Amino acid sequence: MAELSDRRAKLDLQTDLLAEHEITKLISMTAAIAQKLNVETPAEQAPFSTDRYSAT
Repeated sequence: MAELSDRRAKLDLQTDLLAEHEITKLISMTAAIAQKLNVETPAEQAPFSTDRYSAT
């Protein structure tokens, strides 16, 4: 029973690592497309302003 559990855990890890690798590729490709199309991304936008919440 422990052997089956170990095999399943290893398979889960491999699946998770593969998914992470593929998602990282997708993020990189999406960022490259956004840059090519001159799309402003959240990282490039001005920081959130709290002026409207001030008590003045």
